[in-house]
Amino acid sequence: MKDQAEVMARALGSGGGLPWVTQNEARESFDTNPKPGGDHLPRPGTSAATIVEDET
Repeated sequence: MKDQAEVMARALGSGGGLPWVTQNEARESFDTNPKPGGDHLPRPGTSAATIVEDET
């Protein structure tokens, strides 16, 4: 389980790397329910406020 958690953390962008799976893809691999808005990869170098501002 520890190895799986480490791989998934890296896949989600932990450790400064670029993410290559979405939150919902990660959740699906562990048979957990999807989260609303979890189908998009995070945009590196942006804050949540910047993303909301860009979308409006």
